[in-house]
Amino acid sequence: MHVIVYKLFIETMYWTWLMVIINVFCGLLFYYSTVYFGSMPGFGEYFQPEVVGQYEMILQTKKAWICLIVVPTVSLLPDITYLLI
Repeated sequence: MHVIVYKLFIETMYWTWLMVIINVFCGLLFYYSTVYFGSMPGFGEYFQPEVVGQYEMILQTKKAWICLIVVPTVSLLPDITYLLI
C-alpha cells in the first residue's frame, strides 16, 4: 500500500490539498484501519480468528518498521531516478 501511495505522489504533477488528503487519508488510513480493526478481538474473531492480535505483535518489532520504510523506498528508486534524469 505504501508503494502505491508513494507512486501516486511521484507521478502526480498537479498538486492540490485535496489530492494529498485523499491519498493519505483514504489510502493509508483506510488500509491501516481495516487491518487494525480486522485484528481486534471482538471484530476479527468473526472473520479470521487466527489474525487476532497479530498486527500489534508485528508492529512491535523493529524489522517491521524497517520494512515499512525501506522496502517502498528501494522499490521506487528506479522511478525516482527516471524522474530526476
